[in-house]
Amino acid sequence: MRELAQDLALALDPTVVLKRAGVTPAPWQRRALLSPSPRLLLLASRQAGKSTTAAALALHTALVRQEATVLLIAPSQRQSQELANRVRRFAQVLGLDLQAESALRLELRGGSRVIALPAKEGTIRGYSAHLVVLDEAAWIPDDLYAAVRPMLAATRGRLVAISTPFGTRGWFWREWVEGEGWERVMVTAYDVPHLDPAFLEEERRALGEWRFRQEYLCEFLSSGGAIPEEDVERATRLPGPEEPREGRRYVAGLDLARLHDWTALAVLDATEPDAMRLVRLERWRAEWEETVERVLSLVRPYAPRLLVDATGVGDPVYERLRRAYPNVYPYRFSHATKPPLVTELRLALAEGRLLLYPDPALLGELRALEARQTAYGVSYEAPSGAHDDTVMALALAVWAARHAAPTGGPYRVKGRW
Repeated sequence: MRELAQDLALALDPTVVLKRAGVTPAPWQRRALLSPSPRLLLLASRQAGKSTTAAALALHTALVRQEATVLLIAPSQRQSQELANRVRRFAQVLGLDLQAESALRLELRGGSRVIALPAKEGTIRGYSAHLVVLDEAAWIPDDLYAAVRPMLAATRGRLVAISTPFGTRGWFWREWVEGEGWERVMVTAYDVPHLDPAFLEEERRALGEWRFRQEYLCEFLSSGGAIPEEDVERATRLPGPEEPREGRRYVAGLDLARLHDWTALAVLDATEPDAMRLVRLERWRAEWEETVERVLSLVRPYAPRLLVDATGVGDPVYERLRRAYPNVYPYRFSHATKPPLVTELRLALAEGRLLLYPDPALLGELRALEARQTAYGVSYEAPSGAHDDTVMALALAVWAARHAAPTGGPYRVKGRW
């Protein structure tokens, strides 16, 4: 009877795997292991125990599902083998009989398999899996991630991606910032009971602030070079969005989506021009009809002067907005007009005239924005595969605040239009 109760507890609760191995699950481990979500992103500090958690989840899935296939994928074979070793140690602690095993493979009596693979597309194709664990996922290439997802189609299986950050690049960062259908769990070093604060302060001094924030505080950091990191950090002092207040002067910028981009809207409180405040930032993907209605619902409470990206496909949207909201003006991007816009934003941040709240998408885009020399001069662009929609919406809002024509006339870059 006692063994039956123990088996039932194990079947119902994957944290039992940790407990029987002498590990007391931290709150974040309980949340991750008990999550029913089919898509789970775990962003965790170094030495948090993320690989231990992944191994417990892998073994539990193999135990409770007959003939399950569990794939453990890591950037290198050494890493995936280490993850398989953790699963093996848990199996030994639980007293499980393995039908077959090798350095990279375990097979249980019920026919379930746990297979460890390096992140090489040629080695993973052909599998159908009930659970795929991507360890150190931020280092796994985009094409490998694209090859993994179809493996879960027939089984309606589960995808769990675990990593520390690795800059504002790659699929893991994009899914964390903008992906849909994911449950997200973030674990900083200060959420990990066994990490001594004195050790963490020693690491901060040894690694430097930038690397410590990435490795232990789980911040996606990257310096594209266009906007200095220290300017972004100094500006990020506001707690969050603010509701409209009577007697305040607001401006807004709207960057419209193209292809796979996002539409982004930034609203600033520009009552004090030398102390502008970001009060609202939204972004979304939608058809033009829905976008127009959404913009109007967002801006009307603030009654801002609205500057709209009216380039190409954005021009019809601008015209529809203009008919419904008179205080709206166009700005058309080109190789001549985009650099002054970004330069104005850079100056506002450098001179301390703009305050932000910590929106992950915006901070990531600001840090990743690149400055490139072209035949026309300096060009500002997002890295390949990334976005700059929130940056451009913010830049439009700053331009609206600094270059508003007193008569309400159009906005122009002097000598360019």
